[in-house]
Amino acid sequence: MHGWWAVTCPAPRTAPTGTNRRSALAMAPAARARLVLIAIAAAVLTVDQMTKSLAVHLIDEAAVVWGPVSIAVSRNTGGPFGLASSMSAVWLAVAVLGAVTAVWGVTRVGRIDAVTVAAAIVAGGVFGNLADRVARGRAGAVPGVIDWIILDPYPFAFNLADVALRAGAVALVVATFRRGFEAV
Repeated sequence: MHGWWAVTCPAPRTAPTGTNRRSALAMAPAARARLVLIAIAAAVLTVDQMTKSLAVHLIDEAAVVWGPVSIAVSRNTGGPFGLASSMSAVWLAVAVLGAVTAVWGVTRVGRIDAVTVAAAIVAGGVFGNLADRVARGRAGAVPGVIDWIILDPYPFAFNLADVALRAGAVALVVATFRRGFEAV
């Protein structure tokens, strides 16, 4: 190229010799999908931990009541719905297994769809409750997951990680069935 346009318009870039340009470009959307899914899980974790921190620091021993919704801080050392509270080590192991499975599942996908978004939401919920079990299991801290939402007539206290776990699990089942039916 000669002339002024050679300076203002550089030559188009080409793939280095011996590489498959098509596969290099195909990797970008998969990496972008993983980042988006990890960001969704991180957002769920962050919002859950922020709301738990606010509840612990702003709510006294007495519950704040707004119609059917009450806000009161409690600690759940057991599993879902407060089951088996004497087995906190088992629940910690289950949470770690769930977290590892969630990370493996979210990082193995190369696309964003309803199933993977639901899985990322579940992963965020798992990490929200796991963070409580690990951080509050240290010496000097009151052990257990912080629950702070009470919805009348629902008999159990819960938190936003629990909401993410349940809503994400329902969405995961529905999206999985829809994907299976659309594939047929």
